[in-house]
Amino acid sequence: MFIYLIVGAFIDSKVNDNFIKVLTEFQNKYAPNNVVIVAIDDKSLEQIKWPWSREKFVKIFDYLENTAKAKVIVFDNLVVYPDTYNPENDIEFYN
Repeated sequence: MFIYLIVGAFIDSKVNDNFIKVLTEFQNKYAPNNVVIVAIDDKSLEQIKWPWSREKFVKIFDYLENTAKAKVIVFDNLVVYPDTYNPENDIEFYN
């Protein structure tokens, strides 16, 4: 199972919603049945405000790898700066 994690929080919510819609249509039309797109949507952002800590992403990656048994996880986000609040999270994030 291939899983793509799309982070669209930096995009305007309307653009993000349309982006998710296009990705879903693309997945339904072209992707094999074993490909899943996991996207962070507006509802998720309402519950947990952006930016998300690397610790949250580590938990998501752990779930996808160990529970969902994902063979590949693609994380589409740019991580430029070290985690200044919890530097130890960088170690887990990059592993």
